[in-house]
Amino acid sequence: MADTSRTEAQGLHDLCLSAFTAEYKHDHQSAASLHRSSVEHLAQALQKTGVFEHDKKRALRRKIKIHEGRLRNLNVQNAAPFVLVVPQNRQDIIEEQLQRGIAKIGLEDMALGKLNRDRVQNPKAKIEPFFQYLVKPPLPFYTPMVDLSVPNLQFDITGDAENSPFKISHWCSTKVKLTGREDSLYICDGLKRRKRQIPGVTISRVSEYPQPYITTRVGPARWNFSGRTLEHTTSYGNVIKEKSDRNTEWAPRRFTFGGRRFVWKPDPATGRDAEYLVEVRSERPKAGSKTGKIEDEVFETKLAWTNGYRFFKGTQVEVVGGLDPFFQEFLFASQCTRYLIAKFGH
Repeated sequence: MADTSRTEAQGLHDLCLSAFTAEYKHDHQSAASLHRSSVEHLAQALQKTGVFEHDKKRALRRKIKIHEGRLRNLNVQNAAPFVLVVPQNRQDIIEEQLQRGIAKIGLEDMALGKLNRDRVQNPKAKIEPFFQYLVKPPLPFYTPMVDLSVPNLQFDITGDAENSPFKISHWCSTKVKLTGREDSLYICDGLKRRKRQIPGVTISRVSEYPQPYITTRVGPARWNFSGRTLEHTTSYGNVIKEKSDRNTEWAPRRFTFGGRRFVWKPDPATGRDAEYLVEVRSERPKAGSKTGKIEDEVFETKLAWTNGYRFFKGTQVEVVGGLDPFFQEFLFASQCTRYLIAKFGH
């Protein structure tokens, strides 16, 4: 019985994903048919759920809304292109790119994750030729390779939460949408217990919801609105830590991605909680600082920036158009987590 349930769940997942894949390939007629079929099968699955399977019901209802929204968009907006990274055979992509001598930053991070796992299991193993590029420091800086001629992309991040005074815990969510569009691209979920901080969140592509592509562990806060340490575990096994210079503030907040260092810097001229992302050339502890201040040299080119929180109703994230999709997805995970914690988590 359990095997049958797993087979049905996998079949439903594949059906739902196929609708987005068809849309990504601009096969809009097939996409519309697959979205309709997904809604029908999800509704049937919802009817079969048990009385106390609240989380399963919640996920199925969310998936139905997602597919209905995509179907509505196809009918009303004449099949506008959908911004989505469709999951692919990443190992093949990594090896192909690295055999050419260089990989995109998102694929580099996946390759580093695989390499680190392999070296833990077998420390004496010989490093394969296409990984040599990643272990010969220093890696070239990323910012000079970004194509700045591609138009920037602007996204809205908004939040909502269940509202029930009778529950000791409730789900909080943030959503990423392309500015001017109604359909969500990514959903970030966290479970908030009464009078407790949110300990972790997951972020999913809508095509794979509720399966996360990044799970984030959130460090404890010393007081409301203070910075939190974020530890992101990606679907390909890498762990990326974001840590503020000082735990009383969210920014500057630093992390390493694809073997390169980046920092979210505060931007008070734009807004109280606004920040921007730049690549770090070099950094060092500030002499004499007792609070963890760091001095750094960074590239002037901003790779992403936000406009702060509009009374916690939402924020906007703008990224340079040439940014690698996997890196862009990680930035969404970072900003969605920060917004969800600031709005619901303290």
